[in-house]
Amino acid sequence: MLNERYGKFHETQIHRAGSCSPSKWGLIIIVLSIMLGGCTIPVPQGPTVIDKSFVTNNPCSPPCWYGLKLDVSNKEDVLATLSKLPFIELSSIREQSVRWNDSDAMYIRFSCISHKDKKCGGITIAGDKVKRISMAVHYELSLETTVSKLGAPDYVEYSVYHPEVGGCVISLEWQELGIVVNHLDTRNEGYCQYISDQNAIPKGIEVTEIHYIAEDRFTSETVDDSTRIPWPGFADNE
Repeated sequence: MLNERYGKFHETQIHRAGSCSPSKWGLIIIVLSIMLGGCTIPVPQGPTVIDKSFVTNNPCSPPCWYGLKLDVSNKEDVLATLSKLPFIELSSIREQSVRWNDSDAMYIRFSCISHKDKKCGGITIAGDKVKRISMAVHYELSLETTVSKLGAPDYVEYSVYHPEVGGCVISLEWQELGIVVNHLDTRNEGYCQYISDQNAIPKGIEVTEIHYIAEDRFTSETVDDSTRIPWPGFADNE
């Protein structure tokens, strides 16, 4: 299926109530305020850090990711980069063996601080070169915004997510750029059915995954039970 093919600033918030800013009496005022129940002591909250480099082009434009480049960067570069990114849960970084074009490869996966219970991303390395960088999207990013940024894709692929539970996988592919974006719905087949019936992409579809993929992985042939079509454009507003 399509999902198998493509693999897999710190902000501190301070809450203030009433007019409890410390005056020249300092601590005395704060203590009295607490005793009288009229003030809440400011409590710093945890960091809210989400990777939005795809839309910001910071620090480099896709398919570069925080300085990592396809077919250029190696494992040492990957580990050094991951160790410095503020949105990654460092203790979650794991390595596992995978295959890349029928050759042994390594997959380095990681979780994100903002979504520890959900998949975040991973990087595939073969021949000590980065071959794929995959990221889950944990912010609002529509297909319309993506196409506006990158231009019209070369192809659209879509298929049922699972024959028993249904669902829909949609992939937009920019082969020259080495970029694929996915929309995955594990339950609803509606978007896939719409594309099949109308030969157009319905508006409002959110991107759930972004993949930067080396040239040797792209193919002109469809995979599994998916349907590949040239870019049909978005449907007119209904």
